[in-house]
Amino acid sequence: MRISIVQVVALVSVAVMLTVWGAVDTITGVQLDAQAQRVEARVSDWRITRSRRSHSYKVDCEFDLGDVTYQVSPILGLSLSEAEWNRTRSTRTLSIAYVPAHPWMNRVWQTGSYRSHEQRAWAVIALFIGIAAIALLAYRHSCARRS
Repeated sequence: MRISIVQVVALVSVAVMLTVWGAVDTITGVQLDAQAQRVEARVSDWRITRSRRSHSYKVDCEFDLGDVTYQVSPILGLSLSEAEWNRTRSTRTLSIAYVPAHPWMNRVWQTGSYRSHEQRAWAVIALFIGIAAIALLAYRHSCARRS
């Protein structure tokens, strides 16, 4: 089985992306645990994404701090429970936790920790992909030396 350098680079890229994503998510969670401030965000859009197995309830929202407006999850939308999604339809607001020094680090306000098991899962997945990429690179190198 020949493995191209493009395949190895693709695996390494995915591993790096997942590692950075997990690291940023973990740092955000740690900072929110230590410094979270609460603000009411304006909800501007509601949507339901349906798949065969589940429904995802998403909103777009933003909040103002001084003269600056911050969007919360502007690309993918913010996922909520069905009950929270329905509540925001009537109130048109959502409580957001943010880090005062870095307001773009924000999540839905909650009690308890902002660090999640998902962050650990992404880190483990990234580690396995990284190990696989290194193993494939070593295999490719050993095959090239034999030729």
